[in-house]
Amino acid sequence: MAHKDAGVNLADIYAEALHDAASAAGELPRIEAELLAFMCAVIQDDRVMRFLDSPVVPFSDRRRVIESALSGFHRITRNFILVVVQRNRVELIPDIGKAFRDHANRVAGIAEFRVTTAERLEPTDAQRLRAMIEKRLRRPVILAEAVRPALMGGMILEHEDFRWNWSVAQHLRRLVAHMGREQTGEALWTE
Repeated sequence: MAHKDAGVNLADIYAEALHDAASAAGELPRIEAELLAFMCAVIQDDRVMRFLDSPVVPFSDRRRVIESALSGFHRITRNFILVVVQRNRVELIPDIGKAFRDHANRVAGIAEFRVTTAERLEPTDAQRLRAMIEKRLRRPVILAEAVRPALMGGMILEHEDFRWNWSVAQHLRRLVAHMGREQTGEALWTE
């Protein structure tokens, strides 16, 4: 069941509750796919968000539309979405989707990493990096990639609250800061 620690946000609580219900019903992959589809619809079309969140449209009308539009969805997914809409938490849908995926990966023992590089990694390099992390952690890894040319080279690797910055830009910043301390004589006292 969803835990209610002080550090857990509302999206995490909703996501864990949905995950628990989906898992108990043996419908985790289906419900995850339906949540993702619904989340994409809400994100891609502002009219959907406005309708679901509208204080002018009675909940009974919104309920009828949701039940009709999502008639092919599992009842757990439909009921979950109805609860979110009824409690005026529609703005949390994108966060709930991300929290759901994060929770599902944690439960499955999958570690999520994000690698940012100056240029897109070659597929073989990304595979080697993922394999290296998996070997070190002894569990599966999902490696999300991002590109930021300002790094100039190297990489930034992120996992949960940890960040390892091995970028050229970071090394240059450290070098410039060190050179500035040497000019003032500060480096003599700090090393």
